[in-house]
Amino acid sequence: MSAKLNILQKDKATEPQAGEMQSSEELPTYQEIAKSPEKSSEKDLLYKTKNAQKPEDLLVHLLSTELNIDDKKTLIRNAPSRIYDSDHHRQNAEKVEAQLKDAGYSQLAIVLYWCFFWHGVQPRGPESWIKELIENDIERRWIAQRRARIQEKVQTLETSSDLLLSSEGEAEHASQLELYKGLLQDLNRSHWALSRKSWNKRESIKSWSFSRAYNIQRSYPDWYLSTSLSDDCAGRGGCCGRSCGCCERPRTVDGFEDHIGTRGHCTTACSCCMKAHGVEDLDDLLVEEIPDLEELCFEYKKPSCMTHQSLRLLMGYAFNLPKAE
Repeated sequence: MSAKLNILQKDKATEPQAGEMQSSEELPTYQEIAKSPEKSSEKDLLYKTKNAQKPEDLLVHLLSTELNIDDKKTLIRNAPSRIYDSDHHRQNAEKVEAQLKDAGYSQLAIVLYWCFFWHGVQPRGPESWIKELIENDIERRWIAQRRARIQEKVQTLETSSDLLLSSEGEAEHASQLELYKGLLQDLNRSHWALSRKSWNKRESIKSWSFSRAYNIQRSYPDWYLSTSLSDDCAGRGGCCGRSCGCCERPRTVDGFEDHIGTRGHCTTACSCCMKAHGVEDLDDLLVEEIPDLEELCFEYKKPSCMTHQSLRLLMGYAFNLPKAE
């Protein structure tokens, strides 16, 4: 009996008291939580890349399912600048690009090339090759939209031809129709010449990283529907600021075959914009100047020193993908 009692007393002595149990289960105070040494997400990403020596060293994280797309972009941007030395890591970067594209991460490949561009040798003086690429695109869009406006005129004239009663009216009608069809031919020739010029400009891009990003971007038919260029269109009073959806559709008129690329953001030749701003009755179809080229505000220099508008266009024409990507 005494032995059994001793065991019970021993068990009772080792059993935690109610007060002790409550104390051990109490939640930590706010001050205690604040003092806990938890790493921020950004610090964690920096830790993952601090020892990277080349772009390929980032792949294990970029292909990981543990990080979301925004974390992966941050990881690329925060990686050591030494991996963005294009003189030593071009082939390695292109190898990474191929693997990212195969995995469906073209967007990350573009961010990678943006970092190469950012850390690369920047021009000491003014250079115009990027601006010329932008100007070619503006002119292409202007031609397509002006062509659509003339097609509308031709369609209207052809529809109204049956309503003419006098021979004098018929002669004037025929003269206008001939004029507009001649303008269409001129625009087709201009577009053909511009296409050849654009190809030559594309082949003579001076920056390796810009060229790689540009080619990835242009593999998407809707490349121009990035946030950067859509915001620019809306800011200039274009259709991206309205719900018409013109920028997402070909700029063509029913009954006319489309032999040229007609999709793109608005220019001063956009028929929908003219109607929206109440200037649809101004017949300036004989004017050949392109105001959009005169209004273009872009200067290429070190990215960190570029104006907001110049940087937005730079990103939009090479380093951004459509919104859905």
